[in-house]
Amino acid sequence: MYYHFCSQLRAHYKGLERMGIKRLVILLTSSLMLGLFFIALQQNYIILNFWTSAATQTSSASHKKKVIIYFWHNDQWKQEEVQLLIDSHVYNNVYHMMSQYLQLLFDESIIKHKVNVQQVLVNYDNQEIFVSFDRPIWRKDLCTVEKIMIVEGILKTLKKNEPSIKKVQFLINHQPITDAHLDFTNAWPIDGFLKS
Repeated sequence: MYYHFCSQLRAHYKGLERMGIKRLVILLTSSLMLGLFFIALQQNYIILNFWTSAATQTSSASHKKKVIIYFWHNDQWKQEEVQLLIDSHVYNNVYHMMSQYLQLLFDESIIKHKVNVQQVLVNYDNQEIFVSFDRPIWRKDLCTVEKIMIVEGILKTLKKNEPSIKKVQFLINHQPITDAHLDFTNAWPIDGFLKS
C-alpha cells in the first residue's frame, strides 16, 4: 500500500515537473491575486462604479438659480432661499440641493454631525431618485416626529424645485436606511405622508 502511494506521488510530481515550476508559480500567484481582488470587491475595499453620478459629471450648460429649501425648526416650517448651480441633469441638481439642505440642517443645529451626500442616481424616466448619504442623518435617540420632519423637508424641497421627481429612495452607503421607527425599504412618495 505504501509503495502504491509513493508511486502515485512520484507520477504526480513528474507531471508537475513537466508543467514547469515557473508556470506553476505564475498560475498560483495569479489565482491568489484574483481571489484577493474578489474578496476586496465583496468587502467594499474596492468599489467599481459604472453608474452616472453627480459627483463625477458636470454639464457645460449650468447656470445659477435661486432654490427654496424647506426645513422644520422650532415647531414650524421655515424656508431659505439659496443660489445653486443648476443644469439639465436631475441628479446633479438633487445632489447640490441635498448637500445644501444637509449643510443648512447642520448650521441650524438640527443635526449634530456633518452628513454628506455620497451619490444621487435617477431611474430611466427621472421620476425616482436614489440619494445615498455617507452616514445616518440623525442621532439614534432623535424622536420619530423630528425624523419625519427632516425627511418631509427633503421631500418638500425636492417637490418645489424638481417637479419631475415622484419618489425618493433614501440610502446610507448605498444600502437602505435601517431605522427603528421609520421604514426606508421602499421609496417615499414626493408628496410625503403629512397632510398640509
